[in-house]
This record gives sequence, structure tokens and C-alpha cells, in this order.
Amino acid sequence: MKSIITLLSAFILSVNLYGQGLEISNDTVPITGDANSTLTGATVLTNKNSQPLTINWVENFLTTPPSGWTFSVCDPINCFPPTTTSGSFQLGANDTGSMHLDITPDSVTGQSVVQLALSYATNQTANIIFNVDVTMTGIHLTALKNKIIVTPNPAQNFVNLLMPQNYPAKEIIVFDLLGRPVKNVNVSSPAVNFRMNVRDLKQGMYFIQVHTASGAVFTHSLNIN
Repeated sequence: MKSIITLLSAFILSVNLYGQGLEISNDTVPITGDANSTLTGATVLTNKNSQPLTINWVENFLTTPPSGWTFSVCDPINCFPPTTTSGSFQLGANDTGSMHLDITPDSVTGQSVVQLALSYATNQTANIIFNVDVTMTGIHLTALKNKIIVTPNPAQNFVNLLMPQNYPAKEIIVFDLLGRPVKNVNVSSPAVNFRMNVRDLKQGMYFIQVHTASGAVFTHSLNIN
């Protein structure tokens, strides 16, 4: 019985009641997930009034999202394309409806904070904050590693690194077969195509470790003639 009361208390504390009878189940919504999936965060709005309530919303980015991400807002009536960043809807008397934010990261990891600014009644406002954290799971990262192209391989003077789209190389470390770093290259302007001089490497087998601007790390073998 005590645990039930505790759960009920936690639920009640999570509900936020704003002016003029607008209730928001959660005004801070975490969104986490894999960069290869469409992610969604939602909250429930309740009109505690005996009259309908017209609510206006505007989408704002409190932090700049990574390039390539797209965002779509759904209010209780409609779902909008990414190009729509504002709208309005009517919530009936004593009625509830959900608002949610859909994110398509397009295989790009990163973080962002998105605000849905609500206005309603006379000079009444409320905010819904979505804290977005997108990562890459091991399965998808392994699949991307297989897409790295190292050419020519074997190499003598230069080697070209072709990275997956949206994963520009930032730093390249070359290891010998004993795991010792023998070469380190910092890429001043991260790029998905990079040419590296390997004339200073002795003949033999090496491993290239590529650190990307997004924080992902890829490894590929390299043979020097």
C-alpha cells in the first residue's frame, strides 16, 4: 500500500498546472535513442476549463541541432512537415490531447534542446522542453565501419580515406601490429575524403584508427609495400 501511495505521489508531482487551467503532464521531455531510428518525445495537455481553449505553439531551438536532423511537430489535431514551425489548435472543455516531437537524425549523433512555446487565453504562456540525445549503437557502428574505403591498399606513398557520409575524419592514428602508435595526423578541416602521406611508414601491416568530428571511432587495416 505504501508503494502505491509513493507512485501516486510521484505522478501527481510530475503534472504541471499553468494559468487558466492548462495542465501539462511533463514540461521537460527527454528524447534518447539511436541515430538510425526516428525518435519521438510526447506529453499530454489537459484543459481543466469548462470552455474550449485555443492554444498557439512555436518551435524554437535553444541549442543548434546537428546538420542533417529534421524535426516534425504533432499537436492534438495535426502532424506537420519539418518546414512548419508554428501552429494552433483548440482543446475542448475538460479534454486532453498529446503534443509530440518527431526527430529523424539521419545517422548523425549529437544533442539538442528544442522548445515548444505555448500561448493561450489572455497573456498566458507555457513551455515544453525536449532534451534530445542521439547516439549510435554498436550494431550500426559496426555496419558503418565496414563502409570505410582505404585506397590504394597496399600503398606506398599516399593513401586515400573515404569515410561514411556525416562522419568526417578529425584525427587519424596509425598503429603497428604491436599496438604502438607510429603516426598521428590531425585534420584541420574534418572531411569525409582525406589523403594521407604514408612515405614515412616502413613496409608491413598497420591499423588505421579514425576519430570523427561526431565522436565515433573507426578502424581499418593498412598494408604498406
